[in-house]
Amino acid sequence: MNEFPVQESHPNLYVYYSPQWQTAFINANQLKGTSGKLQVFDAMGKLVFEESTKINPPYYTKNLNCTLLAKGMYVITLEAGEQRLVKKFAVE
Repeated sequence: MNEFPVQESHPNLYVYYSPQWQTAFINANQLKGTSGKLQVFDAMGKLVFEESTKINPPYYTKNLNCTLLAKGMYVITLEAGEQRLVKKFAVE
């Protein structure tokens, strides 16, 4: 009998900013936790948004309203259990 090693999938975080909607569409997959924390930091490292959130493993989806954010670069972190995902995005 052939045995195949089980490959663990690594979590992924995707962020797409729509200037038309002034919204950041956030999607993550391969998450293990059922609760987490979403944070957004500006280019200077200042926390500009934070939210405790429920996660439906293995997926997470959020539409983040960015109308109050100034133009520039931002960093999103999503913590789910022991997992921590980080992604940059630009508000135009």
